[in-house]
Amino acid sequence: MSTTDNVADADDEPTPLGASETEELTRSARKSQRASRRAAKQDRKTRMVEDDDEIVFVYEPYTRYVPPLRPYLRELWRRRAFAQEMARAKVRGKRSGSALGGVWSLLDPMFMVGIYYFLFTVIREGARPATFVPMLISGILHFQLTSSALNEGGSSVAGSTNLMLNSTFPRMLLPLSTIYAGIVGFLPSIVIIFGALVLLDVDLSVHLFWWFPIFALQMFISLGLALIISTAVVFFADIKNILTYITRIIFFTSPVIYPAEFLSTEIINAIRWSPFFGVFFNYQRIINATRPDWGMMTISIGWAIGSVLVGAWLFLRYEREFASHG
Repeated sequence: MSTTDNVADADDEPTPLGASETEELTRSARKSQRASRRAAKQDRKTRMVEDDDEIVFVYEPYTRYVPPLRPYLRELWRRRAFAQEMARAKVRGKRSGSALGGVWSLLDPMFMVGIYYFLFTVIREGARPATFVPMLISGILHFQLTSSALNEGGSSVAGSTNLMLNSTFPRMLLPLSTIYAGIVGFLPSIVIIFGALVLLDVDLSVHLFWWFPIFALQMFISLGLALIISTAVVFFADIKNILTYITRIIFFTSPVIYPAEFLSTEIINAIRWSPFFGVFFNYQRIINATRPDWGMMTISIGWAIGSVLVGAWLFLRYEREFASHG
C-alpha cells in the first residue's frame, strides 16, 4: 500500500474528542432535553387561542397541583356577567310556574319561625328575652342562606356536567353563582328583619352596623364549605345524600332558634368551634344592642380564611377532572 493511500485512510477516520469537548456535548444534550420537557409541559397547560381579538381558553389537565392564580382570577372576573346570568336563571327557575313567585322563598322560613315560636312559647314555658322573636326571624332567614349555599352550592358542579363538557369557563363560577343567587333571594329578608325590629320596638343601636362584617364572614365560610363539598360530591356521590344531615348538625350547633344566653358555659365551650356558631352568636348580640364578642369574631375569621383557602386549593386541584367524573 502506498503512502498516499495511508494518508487518505487517516483522513477518513474521525478525530478523537478531548474530555472537555465530550463534556460540552453532554451538557448541550441535557439542556436540549430539559428544554423539550419544558415545552411539552407548557403545551399541556391551558392553551390560549386568539380568535377575533378574543382569548379562548382550552381546558386540559393540569401538570401542577393548581393553576396560576392571577390568570385564573382575571378569568373569573372577566366571566362575572356569566355567573350573574346563571344566578338570575336559578332565581327565575325557582319563581317560574308559581303565581306568588319569590314570595314562597319567604313563606317557608316564616312558617318555620311560627313552628319554633310555638315550641318555645307554648310547649316550653319559661323566661325568654324580649328580643326573642326578632332573633328567631333573623336566625332562620340568615341560616336559609347558608343552607342554600351548602346544599345547592355543594351540588352545583356535579349537576352541571353537560355545561362543563360544552363550555369553557372557570368551574368555580358554578358555586359562586349559586351563592350569588342566594344573596339576591335574601335581599327581601332584610326588609322583614328590619321590620320586625321596628314593629317589636327593639332598640336600634349603632351596633347593628356590625351586621355587614358578620354577614361577610357568613358568606366567606359558606363559600369555603361549598367549594369543599362541591369537590367531594363529584368523586363521592354519597356525600350528596348526607348533606341534609350535615346542614342539620350545623343548624342545631349554632344559636339559630335558641338564645345563646340560655346555654351553659360548658355547652358553649363544646360547640363554639362549630363553623357558624360565632356568626349567629354575634347576630344575637347586635340585635340585643351589644357589640360583637371579639373571641367569637376571631373564631369566625379563622373559619372564613381557613375554609376559603382549603376549599379553593381543593377545588382548583381537581377542577379539570370534574367533567369526566360528573
